[in-house]
Formats: sequence, structure tokens, C-alpha cells
Amino acid sequence: MLKNAIAFFLLMLPMTLLAESPSAETEAKSWLELIDSQEYKKSWDESGEFFRSNISKETWVKAIDAARVSVGEIYTRNLLTEKPLTSLPNAPKGEYVVLRYRSEFAYSNATETLTLRNNNGWHVVGYFIK
Repeated sequence: MLKNAIAFFLLMLPMTLLAESPSAETEAKSWLELIDSQEYKKSWDESGEFFRSNISKETWVKAIDAARVSVGEIYTRNLLTEKPLTSLPNAPKGEYVVLRYRSEFAYSNATETLTLRNNNGWHVVGYFIK
């Protein structure tokens, strides 16, 4: 009986750990909600260290504000692709995921690309809108 209980616990442990660790897509959605609600400073604060070390908060806020003003309010956003990677040009080796979304905004449609790195949890380290 004890053996069965231990075996069950060991089988369930990975599922428990996965449930406690948000996925890259979940983190991306949370981060995009900050952008959508114009909380640009907070989006910078919640980005990964690699992101923050490559762009100042002030520069980020100006750049993302200009980009979002040009496209307007978000209407829909659908995930197109999710690509796991272990390396990116000019970035430290690690566990990455690149997510591409097809997004419909008030003034135009766009593709949003987010790169997240798993470094004690998933964090956005890149964002492009085109």
C-alpha cells in the first residue's frame, strides 16, 4: 500500500510542478495585457533581464507608445506559431520560445512576435510588431 502511495506521488509530482509554473504563452498573454492597457513601464519591469539590459525603460516607453498609437486599440489576437529554441543570435544560451500572433487593431492588422526566455520562470526578452 505504501509503495503504491509513493508511486502515485512520484507520478503526480511532475504534473504538480507544471501546474505551478506558468507556460510561456500564459506569461506572454499577461505581458501583452500590460501593453494593451498602456502599462508600458510595468511591461518593462516584468520583462526579462536580457530585455531590460538592452533598452532603457524611458526608450522602451517611447518606442512602444509610438508603435501602439499607430495601430490603435487591440481587437483580436490569435496565436500563429510557437517555436522552442535553445539559442538566439546575440543572446545567452538558454530555453527560449518564440510566439507569433496575428493581431487585429483598430487601424491595421499586424504580426506580433514575442520571444520569452525561461530563467527562473518565463519572461519576455523580445517584442516586435510588424
